[in-house]
Amino acid sequence: MREALHAGVKKALAVVSSHYVGIDLPAVSDGYVLPDDEVEAQEELQRLEDAADAPGDALAAFFDAVVELPLLGAQGPGPTGQ
Repeated sequence: MREALHAGVKKALAVVSSHYVGIDLPAVSDGYVLPDDEVEAQEELQRLEDAADAPGDALAAFFDAVVELPLLGAQGPGPTGQ
């Protein structure tokens, strides 16, 4: 599951970098740039997530054929052997 997540993130960053020549991917990978005020930061984070919702779904659908997630239970027995 972790490998699939990493593959998706890498593909998304590759798409972004193909649109923005010279983008600073290390800076982008450091995370959000948010206000210091906690309430303002939460509001900005919500605004950013809302704005990314539809494009994020579209990009995820684009990667459906590339990143295959394992089915639950497909990894064999759990820690209890069941």
